[in-house]
Amino acid sequence: MTLNDLLGQATTTSSDCVFCDFSTADVGEKDSRGAVKVFQTGSGLGQDWYGILQTSVISDPKSGFQLLLVPLGHIQSFAEIAKDIRLAENYGIATARLSLAMQRIREEEYAGTDTFTPGQIIYGKCHTPQNSQSHLHLKLDEFSGGLAQAFPTDRGWIGKPTHYINEPIFGISMQVSDTYVRARPVTTAKLELERITALADRLINYAKRSI
Repeated sequence: MTLNDLLGQATTTSSDCVFCDFSTADVGEKDSRGAVKVFQTGSGLGQDWYGILQTSVISDPKSGFQLLLVPLGHIQSFAEIAKDIRLAENYGIATARLSLAMQRIREEEYAGTDTFTPGQIIYGKCHTPQNSQSHLHLKLDEFSGGLAQAFPTDRGWIGKPTHYINEPIFGISMQVSDTYVRARPVTTAKLELERITALADRLINYAKRSI
């Protein structure tokens, strides 16, 4: 399939996609895992987006939480956002509203002595041969825990010392010339049900509003 073929297709849903299934839920509803829909820009399949509060967190579980931003339709690439100006506009609106809601809560819960910094990470995933989920989605996380380190595209990662290894890793035979860098591990933790409920209510309230 060419890029023009992809862009020329009508936006639909996929019968075996969990994001497509959840797109029809109302704000405040939960999916089968307990994740909560906390925001939606509208009901247009090819124009709108929705936000999800995840049940697990990969930043500091004491302060962090993860949001997903997902298009209602089965969009599989970032290039497809250009198919409809309303889809592109709502992409920006949804990103801004969810980011603001996240930072409102982080500031309220901030217990540090330094000035609060509204930092976050946005990591987008689309269809690739390696991804199990082809439906485009973006992950919004707090910059803490194992995420508080340089990413492979950052200069801080690129400048890491290189090490050599000649022993198997996870059962994979490594060659003498294979190299690696050291990084902090990123772990997953489950949020308590009470925290999910409280966060969802606050996110729904804050995401409705702009500044």
